[in-house]
Amino acid sequence: MPTVYNPATGLNESLQKALYDYWRLLREPYSLTAGEYQQLNITAGEYQQLEISAIDYDLKGKEILL
Repeated sequence: MPTVYNPATGLNESLQKALYDYWRLLREPYSLTAGEYQQLNITAGEYQQLEISAIDYDLKGKEILL
């Protein structure tokens, strides 16, 4: 099965998975604004320790971090 680069995850995945990720990004507005992220006052190191994937941050940032 051919794969495509999925910028939402940074992986080579099926076209179906990549399209689904984009659909979820448009459908689930649970991302943080820059102001909300700044109010968390977490350092880059603390954020990195959470091991949140880019797509989970984009899709579920409010659920995970707030």
